[in-house]
This record gives sequence, C-alpha cells and structure tokens, in this order.
Amino acid sequence: PLIMLGFTLGIGLDALATPLAAQTEQTGDDPFSLAALWAQAIMFLLTALVGVGWLSRRTFRQCLERLGIVRPTGRQVLIGIGAAVLMVPLAMVLEAAFNAIGWGVGQDVESLSELLMGPLFATPFGIISVGLAAAIGEEPIFRGAAQPRFGLVLSSLLFAIVHSQYGISLATVIVLALGLVLGIIRQRTNTTTAIITHAVYNSTLGALAYFAAQVLTQQQ
Repeated sequence: PLIMLGFTLGIGLDALATPLAAQTEQTGDDPFSLAALWAQAIMFLLTALVGVGWLSRRTFRQCLERLGIVRPTGRQVLIGIGAAVLMVPLAMVLEAAFNAIGWGVGQDVESLSELLMGPLFATPFGIISVGLAAAIGEEPIFRGAAQPRFGLVLSSLLFAIVHSQYGISLATVIVLALGLVLGIIRQRTNTTTAIITHAVYNSTLGALAYFAAQVLTQQQ
C-alpha cells in the first residue's frame, strides 16, 4: 500500500486516469469488474485466515473464532445497521466541512474514482456487491486479524493507507474515521457486526449515488 501511495502521488493521478480512460474507450470493458472485486475480497479473507494459523496451528473453526467471525445476535445486527446509518450523514458532514474550507476531494481523485468504481454503482446488484465484497474481504483482515495484535489506532491507520491508492485526500480522513468506528464495534461486539456495518455503509452510499445519478439523468 505504501508503494502504491507513493506511486500515485509521484506520477500524478491524471497520468493514471488518462491511460485507463483510453483503455476503456478502446476495449469497451470496465477497468474494474465485479469478478475482480470478489477475487480481491476472497484473497483478503484467505490472507486473514492463513495469517491467524489456518492450515498450520489452528482449525478453520478456531480461526473464525480468533477473527471474531461468529453468528451475530439480533441486537448485534441492529447495532451494525444503526452504526452504518449514522456514519453516512457523518461522512457527508465531514465532506461538506472540508469543502467549505477548501480541503475537498480533488478533481483528479473524483475522475479516477468514477472511472474505476463508477460502473459498479450503475446497477443495484453492483451496489450490493461492492458493499458485501469490501466488508467480507476487509473486516476479517483489519478488524479480525490485525486489530487484536496491533491495536485500534494502528490497524485503523493501516486501513486508511490501503484506501489511499488515489493519494492522500479527504477520502483518507473519512476512511480513517470509518476504520475507528468499525474497530470500536469489533472491540465491543465482534467482527461479524463490523462486517454488517461496513456492508450497509458502503451499500447505502452506493445507493445514494445511484439515485442521484438517476435524478440527474431525468433532469437532463
């Protein structure tokens, strides 16, 4: 992640967006597909399992327990959904506040994000997939495997760095805040609850973006 961050900051985001846009125009294929999204999620999940001893010193069930992946109670499901619902307006408030002082997300970040992820948010199935895949892949490795060993703050910083592939921006601050909230949820409940929160949060933002795009299209 640190190498990728340095790479994007060093060559410039426009230098990344230009060849990706040209490739998309020539081939007609999206630069980031649902298959690639789920492949990444599975790789993260397997990394978490192996990292806590699967295939070496722990059984699969023991690894799930170590990662905090358990069957959630009804209360924990409600906690996960409620935390996600509260995080969405908080993220919007942070974005508005940073935009007001001129620290908003740069145009290059928006362009590259739209190019990479935009097609995935074009359908309800894509929105749900983005929410589930990210949560299932990332929470076991960051909240399940890393946090008990490295602590809340460091694991949240690592989480933010991994999401800084477009460079340091407002999005990095929001992801750090999300990581801290998910970490607290992990401490007080389990990783499964954090997965629910992450999935609902991502899917809600995706749904809002989808409906906003639909309204804009109708107005045009």
